[in-house]
Amino acid sequence: MKHLKSKITALLKQKPDTKENDLRLTAWIWYEQIQKLENKQIEDVSFMDFIRLFVNKKLAHPESVRRCRAKLQELTPELRGKNYINRIKHTKNWIKELKGLENEAN
Repeated sequence: MKHLKSKITALLKQKPDTKENDLRLTAWIWYEQIQKLENKQIEDVSFMDFIRLFVNKKLAHPESVRRCRAKLQELTPELRGKNYINRIKHTKNWIKELKGLENEAN
């Protein structure tokens, strides 16, 4: 997990489009893992090689990548994208509205 955390941190800094797109982030993680594990250029890795690596849990699980990215963005503001900021504002507005409805009900 520590290696994944440091790799995700580096990718979020180097490739800002990964801040908003977990699929892109996962693809970059897999790209680097496959090249290292297979000791080949990515163009020379077959789909069956990919399936074998994925099924045998040699590649990072997409949900692990997503969770790690989310935690890093929660703890490290400079790793956050625009969507993160908008989502937090939206959440705060919903909380205010819900509290208002709760007060009206009482």
